[in-house]
Amino acid sequence: ERKSRGSVWVSLLVFLVVVSVVGRVVEGGQISLVYAVYTYPIQPALSQVYAALNNASYSTDVVAIINPNNGDANSCPVSSDFQNALSTLTNTQNIGYTHSGYATRNFSDVAAVIDNYYTCWNTSNTRFTGIFVDESLQTPDGLPYYCRIYNYIKSKGGNSAKVWLNPGQVTDEGYMNCSDVIVLYENPYSNWQNYTVAPWMTKYSPNRFAAMVNDVPTNVNISSTIALAIQRGFGYFIAYGAGYDYTSNSLSPFFPEMVRFSSINSPSSLSPSTASTLPIPSPVASS
Repeated sequence: ERKSRGSVWVSLLVFLVVVSVVGRVVEGGQISLVYAVYTYPIQPALSQVYAALNNASYSTDVVAIINPNNGDANSCPVSSDFQNALSTLTNTQNIGYTHSGYATRNFSDVAAVIDNYYTCWNTSNTRFTGIFVDESLQTPDGLPYYCRIYNYIKSKGGNSAKVWLNPGQVTDEGYMNCSDVIVLYENPYSNWQNYTVAPWMTKYSPNRFAAMVNDVPTNVNISSTIALAIQRGFGYFIAYGAGYDYTSNSLSPFFPEMVRFSSINSPSSLSPSTASTLPIPSPVASS
């Protein structure tokens, strides 16, 4: 979900660290998490956040979705503080953010952002390996638009470039042909309990799907919440606390437990049947 920004030009720096949590084998054979930081300018306290994200990448596969000014920063090169922040993410896979306005944004504007990630913002320490397309449409009429974006990203980053679409809800199956990963859930925890997955998800590997759960109450067992995501066929997962401010200079309180869970539960030790034995959290009202 794209956050609002002020009228004065700033670089909103977003890191979504994606750690894939798997019950079936996912790409890289690892278990994972997702993390977001929306803040600028760089604050000293953020160095601890960046260090935690990068350190996590040594125990599991980590994808950082990087967002300078909602993807619209057009200075080349970008500011030195942004470059310095990126240089701390030495072991992550880095994905660049852009928004699509639910298929209303001009393709040329989206293409210009993609060009910047691949031709301008790459550095010796930071390479972009894909693009995260936010505000994605979920109905079939958007397929020509997003398939065009998909093909353009592949033309810039090669076939290995990862294309993420974020409709944040169940979408038409046709989008599987225009993406590598689709975010099929981006909503509060209160809705997560009764979420119904798309029936066609079972035809694909979990590493094609992501769930982003917001406003999770502090008394929720986050490991059980991840287990529920596994049962539902998601390969990527994030969770944020109730009222968590993305501009915060501190880590989410769930981060240590998500790292611990992802470090001790590999595909070989956590099968779908194993996941089904883990306790599933009961609905808890958000505060």
